[in-house]
Amino acid sequence: MKHLVFGICLGLLCSVSQAQSDSALNGKTIVQQYFVDTIQSSFLKETRIIKVYLPAGYSAATKYPVIYVLDENWMFEPTVNDVVKLSAFKVIPACIVVGINSPNRSNDLRPDLTTGEFTATSKRFNDFLTKEVPAYITQKYTAPVFSILVGHSDGATFAQNAMVNSASAFRGVVCLSQNLFGNELEQYVRYSKEDFTNNHYFFVASGTRDAWSRLRSGQKLDSLFHLHNNPRLKVRHELYDADHSGIAGMGLANGLAFIFSDYYQPNGWNGQLADSLRKINMDPTALIENTMATINKNYGIDAKPARDGILDLAFGIITNKDQAASYLDYCRKNTKIDDQFDASAAQLYERIKEYDIALDYWTRYLNAPHTYKQHFFYFRRPIELLAYKMDKPEKAIDFAATWEKVAPANIKLSFPFFIAKIAAEKNISRKKGKASIDYFIQHYDPEKTQYSLPEAEKIKGQLEGKP
Repeated sequence: MKHLVFGICLGLLCSVSQAQSDSALNGKTIVQQYFVDTIQSSFLKETRIIKVYLPAGYSAATKYPVIYVLDENWMFEPTVNDVVKLSAFKVIPACIVVGINSPNRSNDLRPDLTTGEFTATSKRFNDFLTKEVPAYITQKYTAPVFSILVGHSDGATFAQNAMVNSASAFRGVVCLSQNLFGNELEQYVRYSKEDFTNNHYFFVASGTRDAWSRLRSGQKLDSLFHLHNNPRLKVRHELYDADHSGIAGMGLANGLAFIFSDYYQPNGWNGQLADSLRKINMDPTALIENTMATINKNYGIDAKPARDGILDLAFGIITNKDQAASYLDYCRKNTKIDDQFDASAAQLYERIKEYDIALDYWTRYLNAPHTYKQHFFYFRRPIELLAYKMDKPEKAIDFAATWEKVAPANIKLSFPFFIAKIAAEKNISRKKGKASIDYFIQHYDPEKTQYSLPEAEKIKGQLEGKP
């Protein structure tokens, strides 16, 4: 068996002398590597080529969905492109992509045009695809945990046939411009009534500028999709303003996204969901654990909670310090902690009005050696917390004066401004406030503070008792 590394060129930057004079050329190509292997098939009685793309950071110990792509000679590379893009944007998990070669696609993919059933040759190809290829992938790379089949044209017709005849082989099927023959519609109806133990996904794409028979096939399936009531079978038909080949270009990414529609983690932007969870006093940590358990059980993977996904939603529904402590402990144990962790925790405790704990987290953040402190925000928040929410303005002024001594030079000027602001608004330490605002005005530099001279003059007037 050959095991050769090739590259998929995803983009090429062509250079000419004029272009080189205008900008620096940092690289010539964006390449995704893949393997070209061969399998000696006992069903086909011949050797077949397959292409295998492994995601970045691939590990044999990691669980990956496997996407099988028919017509690898032209569908494999576009599929890899879309998988790389969609996984980079967290629409789908990292996936292995396997391209299946068909030197005689009519023999491999086309059904009996009268009955719609497999022919003798397409049945053997289906056995090869559903038995020998997964066994090879398991032996050499990883055991497929969630298998998807993608086909276009005759490949789409075959994919639907494979789906209804080998229901356990593929949990997701993407059919791009298939044609229905014989009893294939009735075969789908029987399939749609099966009692699946897990979710199955079926995506169909048709084009308004495709052959009438293909468009009509998609419309017939669409009608059935509106009638079926199998909760474990999720179906969608999309109609594109596209011709036969254009359907593949437009429908492929959408089809993959649909297959992984339950991979989505809800986030805090869903205000209605967040409100409903607060009303039932949903435990935020349990929400994270239940969501990830559902996703991972459905797709057989080990997905992690995303900061901009379920962690964000759970953060937003926290209402008391016990929930906050449980949430933060979960994050420490199960997520990568960055230098903003303590600042986020401080803002969380401020929101639920646990001000002493919030101040402790702000202090931790400021005392940590490697946290980001080049913006006055990280000092202003604890100063405001002390002055206004905790109503301890004297301590706020002392806090500001202490941190002014060690703050980065580019933000130092904001500290005397804030000391004077608190002194004026709380009518305390007026002498210190006057000295601070005079210093701010005398040393004013817009590069070292976010506050303006007119704002400073107003505070000075307040401290001097001017109307």
